[in-house]
Amino acid sequence: MTPLKLLAKSCIRGALVAGIAGALAASTAMAAQDCVRPAGSKTHTPKIINFELNSVEISAEDRARLEEMAARFSGNKSIEVCLVSMTDRSGDAAYNKKIALERAEAVSVVLKDNGLADNKFQLIARGQAYSDDSWIGKLFGDDPSDSNRRVDVILMER
Repeated sequence: MTPLKLLAKSCIRGALVAGIAGALAASTAMAAQDCVRPAGSKTHTPKIINFELNSVEISAEDRARLEEMAARFSGNKSIEVCLVSMTDRSGDAAYNKKIALERAEAVSVVLKDNGLADNKFQLIARGQAYSDDSWIGKLFGDDPSDSNRRVDVILMER
């Protein structure tokens, strides 16, 4: 392959990766719209907690991130937590809604057990809605995407 073709192929691959990363960021921004925001609140950088297929188990790495986040904001009663849970498109819509809620609940337990028990929580189970109904799902094609098996953790400070 000529150097020019290699460069073109590399640029196309880079654009695709950047497009997918941008789509995931846009998806998190859409998830944040589901949250009922306190008037004048400031949103901290959302965190994404990923899950394996058909699982509500939080990985050790993500658990450590959640524990660190909870410890950082422990005792701050002006923090409200919004957990927006999504699934891929495998399984039917009812199952995906159920597992999405279970994942959000699992994340809330870790946060509450590590210092945020007295804070207000919103749990939103979107299920496969972002996978089926949005351009983000279409970007990933017909195959289910593990990037949608996640809970977006959004901290809002009054």
